[in-house]
Order: sequence, then structure tokens, then C-alpha cells
Amino acid sequence: MIDLRLARFHRGLDLATVAAELQISRSYLSLIERRLAVPAAPIAKRIADFYGHDVADIWPHAAPATDPEPDREAA
Repeated sequence: MIDLRLARFHRGLDLATVAAELQISRSYLSLIERRLAVPAAPIAKRIADFYGHDVADIWPHAAPATDPEPDREAA
């Protein structure tokens, strides 16, 4: 699992710069970095792309956005 705060630090970026690039607030990015909030799929994808990772590398328990709906008849 990727530590987003550490990834940002190693790139020499501050919270405001990354938040602006991702088009989210600094406070929301801070919550995401501290694992106090889980972003919606589109934001998670932007974050993963920004850091050059797959969403699953950052949030291993997140379901891929392309998963089909479960077969309701099988249940």
C-alpha cells in the first residue's frame, strides 16, 4: 500500500500544490492521506494517476471501477 504523504514528500510537493493539481481541497487531501477519508472512484483514479500507480496499489481493498454488477439471478 502506497503512503500518499510520503510519496508527496519524496516529490518535494506541498499539500496545496497536489490538492490544486487534483482539483480537491487541501483539507480533503489531508484526510485522504491520513486514511480518514476514502475518495470516490474518479478522485481515487486521479490520485493514482498523479503518483503513477494503480488504484489498487493505494487502496488494496477498493473494487476496480470496471467490475460488472453481480449476477442477481445467481444469488
